[in-house]
Amino acid sequence: MKKGAIIVARHGERIDYYLRDGGSNWLQTAMATRPFDPPLTRRGQMQGRRLGMYLADIIETHNLPPMEAVYSSPMVRCCMTAAEAVKGYEEEVGKKQQQGNNDDGNDTDKNLKVSVENGLVESLNRNWYASWCLKTSNGTWGGPNGFATTYEDPDILHGMDSRANGDAHVLFQDVSNISKFLSSYDGNDSDKSLASTPYEDDFCPMQLSSLVNRDGHRDEMVSPMQDAKFKWNNFETKKGLQDRMHNVVAEISKRHPNGTILLVSHGGPVTHLFERLMNDSWETFGVSTYTSFTVYQDESCVEDEKCDEKRWKALVVNDDSHVKAMKMESSDHAGSFA
Repeated sequence: MKKGAIIVARHGERIDYYLRDGGSNWLQTAMATRPFDPPLTRRGQMQGRRLGMYLADIIETHNLPPMEAVYSSPMVRCCMTAAEAVKGYEEEVGKKQQQGNNDDGNDTDKNLKVSVENGLVESLNRNWYASWCLKTSNGTWGGPNGFATTYEDPDILHGMDSRANGDAHVLFQDVSNISKFLSSYDGNDSDKSLASTPYEDDFCPMQLSSLVNRDGHRDEMVSPMQDAKFKWNNFETKKGLQDRMHNVVAEISKRHPNGTILLVSHGGPVTHLFERLMNDSWETFGVSTYTSFTVYQDESCVEDEKCDEKRWKALVVNDDSHVKAMKMESSDHAGSFA
């Protein structure tokens, strides 16, 4: 029997960063009713699709069992990435089956669905809040002036979005509302991210809601975070973030001990998870770029051996070669965290 693995990936390119780099501010548009929850660009969707296709090769190369389940942060950029990855993975496995190159059992019944897991959500720290809740926020991690933002300045804090002062968990949409968004979203008119690329004509936007598990409930989540009281000036710590990400990975690996699982999260959480699981620094990991991923495998125990804590091995670390091969890096591909 093949040994299972956990694949942890960052989402694709965000529309707010794309528009910001073009000189506009998505947060000040009518579409930004949830300024902390931007969708993907078309390039971001294609990055997610290519992630899934590449993972079919990675699973085959490392002799892993087929992808058995997919989990996503409740933020729509992650749900969209995960759904596109499911589409790409199933397409690629189907091609391998037709070509007779799939004799190792890397099969799929084409019934993969994305389950929402609140414990995979963004780092709920000051940098995240400042990226969306200030009157001049434009999505930039740390605030409108990045890490140089002076939060003690009354002018900076004046007019703050009132949602920043409420409990963080109320900001997470439930599955039904995520599905409604995905079924109605048809992109942004200012999104030219695939223009003049070989993929402009090949890209077929799809309604992603059918790939989200609408039967999922909060009580099935590892960490529903209903008790999370984070808000402005009561931020999540790095250790707290590492604890919840570690717990999510450990519990989901128990649910699927003999399968390959994909988790889609955000730059900070996937980086700090590596630090925790590998007991190493983020410099070793590098910057988590769009749809980059790491493959972990549980090396803690052999049969009949008693152990108290999981030990993890990284088979692949922070790989984004599927994006680089297509020359689809975004302008901030290696410099953003959220």
